[in-house]
Amino acid sequence: MFFTIQEIFDVLAMTFIVGFIFKDHLSANKVFNRPYQVFESFQKTQSNMFWKDMKTAVLIAAPAIILHEMGHKFVALAFGFNATFHAAYTWLVIALVLKLMSFGFIFIVPAYVASFCVPGSAFCSGSNYYLARSLISIAGPFVNFLLWIVPMIIVKNNLLSKKNKHFLPVLLLTSKINFFLMLFNLIPLPGFDGANFFGSLFNFISSIM
Repeated sequence: MFFTIQEIFDVLAMTFIVGFIFKDHLSANKVFNRPYQVFESFQKTQSNMFWKDMKTAVLIAAPAIILHEMGHKFVALAFGFNATFHAAYTWLVIALVLKLMSFGFIFIVPAYVASFCVPGSAFCSGSNYYLARSLISIAGPFVNFLLWIVPMIIVKNNLLSKKNKHFLPVLLLTSKINFFLMLFNLIPLPGFDGANFFGSLFNFISSIM
């Protein structure tokens, strides 16, 4: 089983909180400059606007985070590691408090994947371990790279059909968000994917020389 019940709950909880935190910055009216077609049948009540903005924020922000972490998880599983998705509840609670205090800019680390090799596995020691660790670390930013470059190709080559043109703002914002996450996570400082990747890569090269 790829996902536990707790992991599914954590994904849903993180998605809801991320949507709430960014719903004002990524509201439907700001993104589409008009009520989004999918929700036009809703009456224009405050409650419906809240959920419309939540859905728009989730559509744009959540996939970048979730798929980033899934990149780490599935590459770790491919190497025979145990890998578990966790919502970073401490960060999420802090972000919720800042949101309710009307802070303009909120920085959060909403989720992470904890992975470790299974004792006896071929990737638990030596150069194999460092190789696996480096690829697990770079998998998340690589997913963000794909989610940055693919929308840009679609937009620049005008590949959207006329009936899907209203998704253009979503693609542009998706591309920008993933570009930022890719660069941010590649920072070679402790706690970042960049530090884990470059450190593990250095150890791998050293171990085979």
